[in-house]
Amino acid sequence: MSTADIRRHFAPPALDQGDPPSGLRALWHEMKSVPGRGKNTARLVVITLLCTVIGEVFRVPFIAVFPWIAFLLAGNDQGVDFH
Repeated sequence: MSTADIRRHFAPPALDQGDPPSGLRALWHEMKSVPGRGKNTARLVVITLLCTVIGEVFRVPFIAVFPWIAFLLAGNDQGVDFH
């Protein structure tokens, strides 16, 4: 078995991934405004500030964990308008 045969045998399958966006186009698409994004951003900023203030007042160790948890919990509701 030649080296070319080995490479052909272990080559990944050819996948049609369409037209992958360029770096700037992908960034522009991700940063495009969607309904509710401003409210979600403001809510996350307020939650982060509250977590930081409460953590500093009560001298909670590892303060960064609480805003990170809030960030993870708030990450799935982009574009959802809560009334």
